[in-house]
Amino acid sequence: MGASNGAEGPTALPNNAVDLILCDSDMRIMNRLEFMRQMTTVESAKGVPVATMAGTDSEAHVVQTLSASVRGCILQPFTLHQVKERVLPLLGKKP
Repeated sequence: MGASNGAEGPTALPNNAVDLILCDSDMRIMNRLEFMRQMTTVESAKGVPVATMAGTDSEAHVVQTLSASVRGCILQPFTLHQVKERVLPLLGKKP
């Protein structure tokens, strides 16, 4: 499943079963914090881990993101190996 902006995610999710939500921290139309607030109202999203990809290494940005119930923050630039290290544990798998 994919969404072209933050506003599409919460509306598309009820029709799609997912194991992980991976999103950009700077989405168009709806930012990551509003996205997370919206996701709390989507029944099918409850318990689904969320990870974001951030184009900044600002400690404040990362803390703010993680305090919004995001379980992982992947800082850009990143390698495939780094993504796997962050995502696989969220899926209950070893990297």
